[in-house]
Amino acid sequence: VSMYTGLWKERFIYGRWVAASGSIYPFFNEDIHVVDTSPLRNQCEYYYLGIDFGTKNPTTGMLIGFTKDKRMIVLKEYFWSPEQQAGREKTTNEFADDMANFLSNNSILNCKIVIDPSASTLILSLKNRFRTANTKTTIIKGDNEILEGIATINNLFEKNQILIDKSCKNHIREIQSYSWAKNEKPKKEFDHTLDAFRYCSNLLF
Repeated sequence: VSMYTGLWKERFIYGRWVAASGSIYPFFNEDIHVVDTSPLRNQCEYYYLGIDFGTKNPTTGMLIGFTKDKRMIVLKEYFWSPEQQAGREKTTNEFADDMANFLSNNSILNCKIVIDPSASTLILSLKNRFRTANTKTTIIKGDNEILEGIATINNLFEKNQILIDKSCKNHIREIQSYSWAKNEKPKKEFDHTLDAFRYCSNLLF
């Protein structure tokens, strides 16, 4: 029961339908959850790279360290938006190279990549790219459960088990703008880093 609070406890534990409105992550507090994560790097026992794939939409990668006391530390973000790059779209092989370089540039040699389960072409490109890489990298199809995933993330924010590096501007912006639509589903906009993060939180919790 303690896993869920507020709206989510009413829905998932007591079976009462409570309307959702406003911010999806009301427990996010920039003063608490956004930090310089560099001093926390030595506390990370495992590393995960959540990837959300888009062609005309952004492709994102969230590098997350997981600590012994079960905190998710968002260390760095990868963000490629064709809209911000004069409409240029990348191939899945280019994205696979980007992700390999992203991990290398952050000194990650042992990592689980948790990816959008529908991104079959990118999954193949990543498998081919990391087959010859000098890393211990496992590629996992993410669990795309949305509502329970959101509930879990809210719970983690409330318990201060998520910390985000101050350099992750896109992720912070998306958290702050993520809101419910009139049909009580999340608005499908500005959610690309959020999806990448949720694949990892769904795996870990």
